[in-house]
Amino acid sequence: MNHVSQIAFDGATGNCSLVPFVMKRAKGAKFVTSKAEEYQRYARQCVRIAPTFQDAETRATLLGQAQAWLRLAHLAQANRQIAELVVQLARQRIIVKHALDTGQRSEMAESLLDALEGSLRIFEKHRIFLLSCNGSSGALPPGDAASFVVRFKQIDSL
Repeated sequence: MNHVSQIAFDGATGNCSLVPFVMKRAKGAKFVTSKAEEYQRYARQCVRIAPTFQDAETRATLLGQAQAWLRLAHLAQANRQIAELVVQLARQRIIVKHALDTGQRSEMAESLLDALEGSLRIFEKHRIFLLSCNGSSGALPPGDAASFVVRFKQIDSL
């Protein structure tokens, strides 16, 4: 199995680092699988196998696990967005500094820097929200299981 390193945001420590993304083969082609895609695949597997169990509690537990995988997928997506913004911010700061150092106009570069900083703050708030949701619900009650499957399939088809 090949690995490709990309910059990613480590949610546990709040640091950017090089994180391996797994390269997989599908009919001879290579593609990169992100953690979010991997977690979404696990959620789909839980939803797919849940109906095969006769015990309602087991089905609800599997659907609750699917929800947990989806929460992790959302968190991984937010972490990846934050990491990409951190890299863009570093590049934009260099551009602004160069413009200022060489006496060039820097208004547009500074405006973009402000927009990127605002985006980073928003994604960091979103990440905090996702973390606050992570432990908030356990397994689904049997009555909620069917509605979750319907909502999951609608979201998954997008």
